[in-house]
Amino acid sequence: MATSIDRPDEQFKIVIEHSGAVPAADIGAILLGLDRAFTRFVRSRSGGQLEGELGVREVRHGCIEVVLEAIASTDKLLDAGAYLAPFASHLIEIAKAALDLEGPTRGPKADQKLVGDIARPVANGHARQINLVIHGNPTFNITPDVASQLIERLIPAPKETKALLPPRLPPSPLMLGDAEHIELASRGLDGTAMEVDDQWYARLVSGGGVLVPIFNQGRDILIHRGLYRFHGYAAQGVRGEVVGINITGALRLDGTA
Repeated sequence: MATSIDRPDEQFKIVIEHSGAVPAADIGAILLGLDRAFTRFVRSRSGGQLEGELGVREVRHGCIEVVLEAIASTDKLLDAGAYLAPFASHLIEIAKAALDLEGPTRGPKADQKLVGDIARPVANGHARQINLVIHGNPTFNITPDVASQLIERLIPAPKETKALLPPRLPPSPLMLGDAEHIELASRGLDGTAMEVDDQWYARLVSGGGVLVPIFNQGRDILIHRGLYRFHGYAAQGVRGEVVGINITGALRLDGTA
């Protein structure tokens, strides 16, 4: 099956990486919210001159890949399609602003809720990761820790239930398990190096397909789609959450080192 990187003609795609069934209600809420938000976005950006809807062009097996396209009258289809990638970027900007705990959230409340709904399958454990893909590039990855932060910032609990919530536990290393932490620092972890928009990722064999950002690759020169044994340690965010890995060594397994 072709990967996200192989299909730059697809303006906006959502890739849901899962190990079991994802509730239809979750996917339905995402699609309905996307359609309504896209209609508002097109109407606002076009000054009310254009009406656009969102359609599902294709759903692929394996990971759930939902390929989206614009729908409009025949003479306006190309015009509506021009708003699809900017719409995806708009949602990603909302998500990134929500992850900035020191700053305010951005975007209409309805669109904030939509971003939270997109993250919900990961937060609920129904999906391992969700990738928002623009023009074939995985532009924003929703991992479990990211999903929980988006839900907390964008879909706050009702006031009457906040007092009943247990204290928030310190973030745990969700990208790497305890055993993987030890192996990364000792014998190493095997995985494929992938470069997307000048950012390197490791798709670890033990990681179920999740793209783990590489923040420091040391002196090693990585090859895109090369198979390596990575040595290093976890990279942590300001809250102690694992946000990727720092590489101290990378042994090429499918060619010369």
